[in-house]
Amino acid sequence: MMLTQIKDGNGNEKLVFELDMATEDAARNVASNYDRLCFILKHDKELEDEFIQWQSYVIADMWLLIRELTTKKWRSKNQSFLKEFERIGKKALDIETR
Repeated sequence: MMLTQIKDGNGNEKLVFELDMATEDAARNVASNYDRLCFILKHDKELEDEFIQWQSYVIADMWLLIRELTTKKWRSKNQSFLKEFERIGKKALDIETR
């Protein structure tokens, strides 16, 4: 529920720092797995495009759920953390907002 509140904005950005550890760990696990997959996919443009077309809604939604967590909290320790997932997430968002 808190991730949805963060996603929706409306002044809820500080919730990123109030998220319980279990939710944060689960979000980090999902995001890290997407990041690894996205790293592999970037070496096969055709497969990457097909994957994004197939899963754009899920990828975009997941990126929106954890974007604030990534950019405001996790990247304070590592600026390149989840960059591949962000790249694919933005592509998926472009597809979903057309």
